[in-house]
Amino acid sequence: MLSGGTDSTWALWKLLTTTTHKVHVHHVHYYNRMNRGPKESKACTDIMEWCAANLRPVASYTESWITTPETHVSLLDLWWITPMVLPLLMANPTIDEWIMGGSREGVGRYIGTNDSGK
Repeated sequence: MLSGGTDSTWALWKLLTTTTHKVHVHHVHYYNRMNRGPKESKACTDIMEWCAANLRPVASYTESWITTPETHVSLLDLWWITPMVLPLLMANPTIDEWIMGGSREGVGRYIGTNDSGK
């Protein structure tokens, strides 16, 4: 899961530089009252181009879109994004784990295992 922020960018860099895993990247165009979507989408495009030119290409890159309700309750992005990840994992049983970068102040690092194809 690549948001375009520093945490998920670091997680992607770490995977591309320290493993030989086939890396599948998914970006959610996330539109809410904070209007981060356009800047995050541009950042993801730039990050993916830089990784391909300077590190190694990823196995695949996919995108989806979500608009959250106008609410003054601050919900973690993870609560909105996780339901979108599950169908992607179910559709591709070759993905063994998923990683979301996060900060200690935020949600931390989440790794989920895809046991659907096993």
